[in-house]
Amino acid sequence: MLTYVYGCDTNGKVVGVKYAMSALLTTWGELRERSGHRSSDTASDCLVTQLVNGGQIVKRPNIGDSVFQGCDTVPCCDGRCG
Repeated sequence: MLTYVYGCDTNGKVVGVKYAMSALLTTWGELRERSGHRSSDTASDCLVTQLVNGGQIVKRPNIGDSVFQGCDTVPCCDGRCG
């Protein structure tokens, strides 16, 4: 079982939960049920977003959207900073 991190924009909460890789949670109710989180002040049908945690939290839809921007101010590796 892997640990996944989800965020809910409606209530601002970030919750970690362990489950099989084949599943994907989409609502606060599903997340609350799987994680055992007790907060009931948020509607069960509010959407949640799976986040990626690799030292910092990044929203899943943003993964891979970055385009490398080279620089020309530093004399390194053909204008690439790194």
